[in-house]
Amino acid sequence: MAKLQSRTTGTTPLDDDLIYVTNNAGSAEVKMERNVFFQNTAEAVTATADGLTTGLITDGTRFVSVTSGNAAHVIVLPAGTIGDVILGWVGATACEMQTLAGTNTTINAVDCDGANEAALPATHFFRATKVAALTWILEGVDEDGLAAQIVPDTDA
Repeated sequence: MAKLQSRTTGTTPLDDDLIYVTNNAGSAEVKMERNVFFQNTAEAVTATADGLTTGLITDGTRFVSVTSGNAAHVIVLPAGTIGDVILGWVGATACEMQTLAGTNTTINAVDCDGANEAALPATHFFRATKVAALTWILEGVDEDGLAAQIVPDTDA
């Protein structure tokens, strides 16, 4: 079993912002940042024809409530940081999800920064996870709690 401790080494002020994890024998130690950034904000976004203005999800957002005027309107994922997870709920009208224009960023292995997009069904929950510099994994769940496969395709 590992033990978690915060300690000051006194060598530099930055060392005070580290957490050390050691095994019980004390033979292995891992340093982690104590003051890491946590996503903890929620926001409402309104899908737009081009995904701009009210359709942009803000960097650092943890939960998004999505409204849309029609199923062809778009919301756009932020640049994000590897490890970011954005949860969301799409209201009564479906919409599309894209990545920032010109970035070559993918959603479920499809470049979605322009002609391609992922359709988000109405009354569905989604989770977008940034797993690499240019890669988001998008998962969906319907209102009954059943998995909903999301496969990006060409803008219709």
